[in-house]
Amino acid sequence: MYKPAQIDSSDRAFNYGDGFFTTMLVKQGRIEHLELHQQRLLDCQTQLGFPPLSPKLWNEILFEAQNLVHSVLKVVISRGSGGRGYSPTHCAGAHWVISSHGVPAHQPLWRDKGVVADFATVALASGGSCSNLKTLNRIEQVQLKQQAEAKRVDELICQDVFGNVVEGVSANIFWMKNQKVYTPGLKWAGIHGVKRAWLLKVLAQAGVETIVGEFSQDEVQDADELWFTNSVFGIVPVAQLGSHFYSQFRFCRWLQTQ
Repeated sequence: MYKPAQIDSSDRAFNYGDGFFTTMLVKQGRIEHLELHQQRLLDCQTQLGFPPLSPKLWNEILFEAQNLVHSVLKVVISRGSGGRGYSPTHCAGAHWVISSHGVPAHQPLWRDKGVVADFATVALASGGSCSNLKTLNRIEQVQLKQQAEAKRVDELICQDVFGNVVEGVSANIFWMKNQKVYTPGLKWAGIHGVKRAWLLKVLAQAGVETIVGEFSQDEVQDADELWFTNSVFGIVPVAQLGSHFYSQFRFCRWLQTQ
């Protein structure tokens, strides 16, 4: 496993989306939730049948992060080049690409004022062996982001083919009703986000009753408050969902301080 000088046109990440990635927030040279990001990459490597991740990868991730003050660090891992055809048998070797980016300018506003959301009109592919993995196959999310932009909303809430609420386009979703927290179980689709994993642990440690399961659109709309989570923007409240408005973010504000 190595870092390529350039990406070949026969690279399987480019041709088949044959790879995986994670996106991390870096503050003052420190990667937030580093162990959870490492576990995500290891899970993908194992389940997708990639060769073991090189210690050099972890060293380079830490090296790239050390001089960043407030940035986004993205790690993409490809199975490498292997000629035409789906079989990975003759791949030259897996490799990685690490890139750094500025934190989105809208992030403080989202955290403070909340986001406008709506429900997606197309269901996520459900039940596949890679449905919960952060693979490079993100065409669904690209189309959903186009739909969000056409609707002039910040985020869409997606469902699986069975009508269960799953996640946002680029975030997991939580909500509170009658002092209980709810979040989709992601049985058929959806990414087990790093911030989601962290938040479930925080809620458990705080003794907050949290119900993970299958929920409908109506149950989400009936929430007292809602919020999205991901590794880059952290926790952001939902100010509007369709025609429903939410003005009380008390629990979300507490979560933002954790």
